[in-house]
Amino acid sequence: MNATMAENVLSLRKEELIRLIKRGAEIQWLLLVLVLLYMQLSKVSIQGNPVILIALGGYTLFILVSHYSWLKNISNRWKLATDTWATIAFITLILWHTGKIDSPLLSLYLFAIITAAITLGEGIALLEVGLISTICLFLSFTPPELANLTLYKLSGPLILVFSFWLTAYVTIKLMKVTEDAKVQIEHLAHTDYLTGLYNLRIFLILMEQELVRSSRFKNNFTIMIIDADDFKTIKNSLGNAGGDKVIKMIADAIRSNLRSTDIVARYGGDKYAVLMPETCAANALVAGERLRKRIAKTPFTVNGQDIQITASIGIAGYPDHGTEVSELLNSADKALLQSKGIGKNRITVLPNGLVTGRLLVNVK
Repeated sequence: MNATMAENVLSLRKEELIRLIKRGAEIQWLLLVLVLLYMQLSKVSIQGNPVILIALGGYTLFILVSHYSWLKNISNRWKLATDTWATIAFITLILWHTGKIDSPLLSLYLFAIITAAITLGEGIALLEVGLISTICLFLSFTPPELANLTLYKLSGPLILVFSFWLTAYVTIKLMKVTEDAKVQIEHLAHTDYLTGLYNLRIFLILMEQELVRSSRFKNNFTIMIIDADDFKTIKNSLGNAGGDKVIKMIADAIRSNLRSTDIVARYGGDKYAVLMPETCAANALVAGERLRKRIAKTPFTVNGQDIQITASIGIAGYPDHGTEVSELLNSADKALLQSKGIGKNRITVLPNGLVTGRLLVNVK
């Protein structure tokens, strides 16, 4: 994955994290409402129990400060972890004064467990379940009872704790399956099914982003369009399956002979596009000529048959050949047509301003 794509992925992950934090705030408000509703229905006097009053006030203040003050701009896993720890502390205080292990509110721990399993990953989620399990044991027995525990007395709390661990385990596994599916979907959305290169849709998006970045920082960048010569004849000779193998082999040759920062995509059919960040047309010409020679000299063997393959290349650079995506692609296409028109197996850069009928550079 190149740097530009990695930046996009990180940006998406950050947006997802922000959404998770917002959902976490909604869950915390819901917890407060449930506790207040229980107090009302069970006729528990909040005013007569200062600890409950302090817990409710403190948790409300925590939510306000965490999600509605300057802290709302902090978006990381540690903030999510702090939210779940605060939730565990709040629930524990409420349980201590509403029946301990027999409190109807004991199931509120599931909110913290599921939230941790979804947002914090396996390690921290299991750590928090361990903390909750320890708290449950202390809520079940007084210190004198802890000294005289029997397996029978311990069985009830252990079954309860087991249900918490099972909930965490199932949620973590489901999230892993979901994440794996998400990665696969992202990969399929970004790549060409045959070559594994980026598809045209994502290439145009990355090109637009590079154009904005280069315009801002006054950088150059270059695009190359590469087309296999006489591919129709080759495909007719080898058949569709053989033609697909040739397309894949050319893609591998292009990918292995360019920088890791260069973005390579399948432009369509037997055409490929390359985006070379921070590269002027002259430097791209050197890299493109090296690639052209490598393709021409590489032995391609399909179904036991040796195939001689050459490629024609057209180059366009920002800002000399265009300041818009469409202009640059049009310039590169024109350069490619020049390469095809004068004998193929060539690389062409049109002159600045696209002067008709002249070539700035044409190499074979």
